[in-house]
Amino acid sequence: MNEAESRLPLIKKRSKNKDGDDDFNNTSKLDDTTCCRYRIENGNVKCAAIGCIVLFVFLFTSVPLLLVIMGKIATTNHIHHEPTPATPIAPFPYQHPRLPQHIIPVFYLLKLNIQFDKLITDGQVDITLHVTKPTNFIVFHHSLINIHSLQVRQSRLRNFQSIEIKDKKYSPSLQMLYLKLSEDLNININYTLSVNFTSKVFTDRLKGLYLNNYTDVQGTPRHFAITQFESVFARSSFPCFDEPGFKTPYKIYIARPNGYSVLSNMPIVRETKLKNKALQAEFDVSPPLSTYLIAYVVANLSYLETKSASNITMRSWCESNVINHTKLALNHAKIVVTQFEKLLHMKLNTSKLDMVIAPNYLSGGMENWGLITYPENSAVYMPIENEQRRTVISTVTHEIAHQNHFTDAISFKVVFAISNSEHLVIIFNIKILAQWFGDLVTIKWWNELWLKEGYATLMEFISQYRLKTMKQAMSSFFQANYGAALEEDGFFATHALSMPISTLEKIKINYDSVEYAKGAAVLRMILFFLGEKTFLQGTRNYLHTWKTKTADSNDLWRAFDKSLIADSSLRLESMDLCQMMSAWTSQRGYPVVTINLDRARMQASISVSKLTWFHYSVSSSKESKNSQEFWQIPLMYRTNHNYSKIVITKSPTIIKFQKSIDWLLGNWLSTGFYRVNYDSQSWQKLAQLLETNRHVINEFDRSMLLDNSYSLNRAGKLPIEVFLNMTRYIINETSSIVRSTVRKQLNNIYSMLDYGMDKINMKTYLKQLKYRTEGSRIKPNEYRHVLISGSRMSSPADWSKLLEIYLKARSDWKKPVMQDALATTKNKLLISKLLKTAITNKKINNNGLKGILNAVAQQYIHRMLTWNFFVKHWKLLNQRQAPTFLHQPGALGLIIRAITKHFYDKAELQMVIKFFKNRPLRYDQRD
Repeated sequence: MNEAESRLPLIKKRSKNKDGDDDFNNTSKLDDTTCCRYRIENGNVKCAAIGCIVLFVFLFTSVPLLLVIMGKIATTNHIHHEPTPATPIAPFPYQHPRLPQHIIPVFYLLKLNIQFDKLITDGQVDITLHVTKPTNFIVFHHSLINIHSLQVRQSRLRNFQSIEIKDKKYSPSLQMLYLKLSEDLNININYTLSVNFTSKVFTDRLKGLYLNNYTDVQGTPRHFAITQFESVFARSSFPCFDEPGFKTPYKIYIARPNGYSVLSNMPIVRETKLKNKALQAEFDVSPPLSTYLIAYVVANLSYLETKSASNITMRSWCESNVINHTKLALNHAKIVVTQFEKLLHMKLNTSKLDMVIAPNYLSGGMENWGLITYPENSAVYMPIENEQRRTVISTVTHEIAHQNHFTDAISFKVVFAISNSEHLVIIFNIKILAQWFGDLVTIKWWNELWLKEGYATLMEFISQYRLKTMKQAMSSFFQANYGAALEEDGFFATHALSMPISTLEKIKINYDSVEYAKGAAVLRMILFFLGEKTFLQGTRNYLHTWKTKTADSNDLWRAFDKSLIADSSLRLESMDLCQMMSAWTSQRGYPVVTINLDRARMQASISVSKLTWFHYSVSSSKESKNSQEFWQIPLMYRTNHNYSKIVITKSPTIIKFQKSIDWLLGNWLSTGFYRVNYDSQSWQKLAQLLETNRHVINEFDRSMLLDNSYSLNRAGKLPIEVFLNMTRYIINETSSIVRSTVRKQLNNIYSMLDYGMDKINMKTYLKQLKYRTEGSRIKPNEYRHVLISGSRMSSPADWSKLLEIYLKARSDWKKPVMQDALATTKNKLLISKLLKTAITNKKINNNGLKGILNAVAQQYIHRMLTWNFFVKHWKLLNQRQAPTFLHQPGALGLIIRAITKHFYDKAELQMVIKFFKNRPLRYDQRD
């Protein structure tokens, strides 16, 4: 409604004069149009017509005249005044994606005042810099920080006049601030860069300092502030040189509101009350650390405490209502620290190790030096759920592995038995082990991320078989890492372990199963080929040589070469690990080793080629180049007589035997990170062996024979009959690992079959396998199995009750179980309700949304329903992906893969291609 229309009702009522008559003359405040309309409505047509004619004549004559005058003015201006050219924007003076290496931070003095009410941190940082060549500029990182003042001066001359800063420029894309100085900084002299600043306390993303506002079990509002600086988020909390290669001691002061505990990497030296009623904690000086390992936590916390064998104070911190459920985490941390101090001949050089368990913590855990952080579902153990127990122990072990500053050699004997709840063990172990491989020795740059994450994952495997049995450790690694790595690295959009990284986006998305699982699998290949003694000695060489420093993969291989020379029993003195392993870290994908057995000549011809999936045709020059890639293969093999090992350095390589060979099994123990193909007769011999005497081949190799034959068929290198022939014995197979492998493959085939007798027969066969595999394992007291089974068979009313319980649940570890259970219903209306709830209900955070989408996407019968939901809400999902979707770029990419992995026919393929044709995907979503 415009202004004239808003006045119209008032006019229609007619204004009255003081005598009560209609006041037609009181129209001075009305515009001409309104007056005309008023008079027409009241019958004054003649007067209105005359008024309209006069107005029309006026407009007809005045408007053209006005246009002419304006045109002359514009012409005059054009003649006498040339337009002022736009001032070009000066480019950022420093264009390299990494900081200069001649300005080195050697000490940080960091003072922070955290204010929850304003969601800010006021701070000051004094960074001592060492200059190795003359320079007249300084470049450092900061992001979303307000800088109030800057000063540069010689460190020893505190009262001396500071160096003038002539200019400063900021690059949002590089997140760097450039300072142009009035004079050169001299070499071998330390300078201090002082910065006063205010940074944000984030509530919508896990980066920098993150504030989690929640309500405890008593209904009391709580604040839980926790940092997440890996990989490039320290710069969001304080100005710094935010690269892993800069390792520096820190002296930290943190002021926080009264009534809150505060923790950081080092013990508190003293506490002081400030004028504003805040408390300031002064922490001890840290050893040299990279910025991503700095951490602090401010919250209402309780703790349990124990002492390690080497007298380290170890505490688990969390809310008081779950503190007693952290005993498993704390006790296992104590055991693992003692175990690895013995194994690595190094004493953990710290007086304390805190483990903070945070509610609603959207991370899998972080190995900050002396202050490991975990989500509740990885460190709180509820006896009802054994799967969750495995998660706890594994997470703790991994993060402690990243720690480490060691001094004296010690020796302890550790005897401990852990239950078969292995998944919890894996995650907890890995987070503890990360203290060695990441904190003691730090990677130089993020292209070597696999070196710390893969090593920590592998050492968790070593921890398992030393605390339990080799079979249990092999089984756990095989299921959690080996298969996942082969699958992930088989995708067309995979990447090398060490790849060039020059942008922030690539740094952030580098955290995937290639770095973790493949990194560990490649290292395990070397472990089994060299043997434990040589491998551990190489690991000790690496840690002792590079402790408190930074290193890369070549430094590791050189340490192993040194241990090879020392161990003459291996007869591998001429083996050059630097040369051999270069291909494994620099090339994406993995090889296929083809063994052609010539029984008449008693020899085998072994060739090596890159595994290329048939549906990714080698048409581009890039792929043609990649097809010529070569790997040196550490091959362990077994025959019907014995086993042996050899390094394949050329293709083909001929192996001669002393006796007649009936069968040969390549990649014995399934420790090599490659697939193995055979000639047709060898495949038949191995299939017969599985039928007649399967126990001659261990369960891991049986599983890989099935997986290799299926995958090589997918790659177009074997007919499907080879795989089906290998499965003939499976009805008698008792190994859950093997049966799980074949059931997954047969399910994939079943999904691709058209409706008919083939599909009916396959369904019957799968039901038999499922019954034999799972029927005896479901127990009434196993929370996960019962919940999923109950949800699958529940009524809509019972299902809705479970959804209601899920929305009210506070325990992070229960939610993934309930997500999986809710998604198993076959009722499409209920699935639609679940998806709608996931994206609209405010009680479901981004982590919950991702979990629900993934859970539903795993159900084949709901694939089109999930896809339609995804298409409908694409824009919203993409918005939530950046920057808050699980704080991990790549989360949406994983969901895309989960949804589309059940699409097999051309129509479905074209549907996906058409949708993404005009919707470009980011780097991390392109699988």
